[in-house]
Amino acid sequence: MKRNALKFLGLIPLLVFIASCSKSSSSASNNTSSNNNSTSTSISVNQPDEVTDLIETTNYDSVVSALTFSESTTGIDSATSVNAGDEITATGSYKVSGTQSGTLTISATGEVHLYLDGVTWTGKKKVIDIASTVTKMIITVSGTNTISNTSDDKNVIASDCTGDLVINGTGTLSITATKSCIKTEGTLKVIEASLNLYSTGNALNASTIQAKDSTIYAESGKDVFHAELADSVTAFTLTAGYVYLNDVTLTTGSTNKVYGDIVQADTYIYVLSGSLEGTTTGVFVTDTTDNRSTYDLEDDDFRYIHKNNKYQKIASDYMGSETKYALAQSCKGLKAGEIEYDTDGDDVDDGIASSTDYLIEVKNATINFNCTDDALHSNNGDTNIESSTLTLATYDDASTVDHMQVITDSTLNITSSYEGLEAEQLFIDGENTNISIVSSDDGINASTDYDATNMFIEINAGSIYVNASGDGIDSNGYLRINGGTTFVEGPTDAGNSALDTESGIYINDGTLLATGSTGMLELPSTESKQPSIVYAPTSSVASGTVVSLVDSSNNTIISKTLSKSAASFIVSDSSFALNSSYTLKSGSTTLSTITLSSTVTNDGNLGGNNPGSGGGNPGGGNPGGGGRP
Repeated sequence: MKRNALKFLGLIPLLVFIASCSKSSSSASNNTSSNNNSTSTSISVNQPDEVTDLIETTNYDSVVSALTFSESTTGIDSATSVNAGDEITATGSYKVSGTQSGTLTISATGEVHLYLDGVTWTGKKKVIDIASTVTKMIITVSGTNTISNTSDDKNVIASDCTGDLVINGTGTLSITATKSCIKTEGTLKVIEASLNLYSTGNALNASTIQAKDSTIYAESGKDVFHAELADSVTAFTLTAGYVYLNDVTLTTGSTNKVYGDIVQADTYIYVLSGSLEGTTTGVFVTDTTDNRSTYDLEDDDFRYIHKNNKYQKIASDYMGSETKYALAQSCKGLKAGEIEYDTDGDDVDDGIASSTDYLIEVKNATINFNCTDDALHSNNGDTNIESSTLTLATYDDASTVDHMQVITDSTLNITSSYEGLEAEQLFIDGENTNISIVSSDDGINASTDYDATNMFIEINAGSIYVNASGDGIDSNGYLRINGGTTFVEGPTDAGNSALDTESGIYINDGTLLATGSTGMLELPSTESKQPSIVYAPTSSVASGTVVSLVDSSNNTIISKTLSKSAASFIVSDSSFALNSSYTLKSGSTTLSTITLSSTVTNDGNLGGNNPGSGGGNPGGGNPGGGGRP
């Protein structure tokens, strides 16, 4: 069973609200680090073990690599002509052409192949009605075809068949539906097809959806791709409940065209090659008894306010007096998990299939999403992004995962978000990785709603830029940087910091520049393998200033232009050597010349800030709240 249906549609303005995370003291032990002018502290515990247990996708790869897409598109010349109003009771090949009105019923026992040959077809309710006795249904499209219905809340192509429903052919099929364009109890396969879909419900609705080498345009009142298992399924399965998109080109209408998720799957989503481009529009409702009941809302769903003609997400501990709003239904980009079942048939969910195997897998693909809700969301599962390019804008989180998120050799451009990347465990690798994040709260956050003892953020390679109004990089466990180039522009307010962890910042290799405020400043651990400099000028360095670090021979090591003012700087580079001197500059003005006298060398106006005391409550609490699951 799924959330209640959307009852009202409306226009949503675009923006996110700047909110901060509360912090308390950390229980981690502290050591003293060198400071030219004052004494500061840093978390200093032994480094965690090397991360070796990443996402295992072999079983998913095996399932999709075994899929076949070889259904025939030939044979139209020998097919028997039928018309709307007829009933097909025998297996075989049939074709419909010309102008049609009414319903074609297919009740044969066995396989049926239907050709749509330049048809213009309208019906009141179901236009093609396929009975459960059909074991496999193939619909081949030739020429330009349009199908539509007029009665409220009815599927155009409706199949009770639990076998495959295949859509293929070289023609174009446009479907306008008062509910789903295509709904089947079994597997829907779209092969080398061109579809234009307009639905008030889910555009494509099946137990499992497989699409290959196809072009799809969609507008939908609910989800575009919706894979939902039967209510009797109570356990995770690899063989059903998923959406597999192989070299599919998807586009949607702009604002006010898609009101649900672009892709929703009960078990997992596997995107291989192709291009997905879409916009979702959320509908916001106020906190009333009727809205809570109608849309199945809880306290933490009401995480938005309407301010300056914009809906903006707020922190769970926000104390403002404004009216609070919630999203009436999920309107994410990709959403995987979980299986909700109803074994007694009373339309009330009996439970959720407990599993950590829910997954979003994106390989060699291009994704461009603008979503009111999360752009990528894996419930109680993982997300693996490999050799792909993602451009994401959202009111909520760009990519939120309850367990592990792995990004390898990919480009992520997160142009707006509440939080950029969120997971229990975040692992970033690959020399070709390029990540840019703009967030109104934390940029990268290791956090989860589930019990966890090993939260972390690990950066091994690539180029990462974070511009966050909350914490720049925030971990309820540790942060470890083993390589790459990381530039973090953290908050200007004193309630957050550029880097914030519960159990330590470990810098072992690569280049790091983290700027922000001094109020909650945390220093790298003295157990780091690579030295670092922490500096706080007497007054903040202004936005637009070029900040650089040079060595004693005046060779530039780091040079960045600030997009916001900075009161603190954490700098580290693989070229750093103990007992060597480095000069930090603001434009052509020298801020300080610092000699690396220890693993963490402090300089400037750091006294009394007690940096390194840990984040206490990184992540702002209640991660992932404020959206529909």
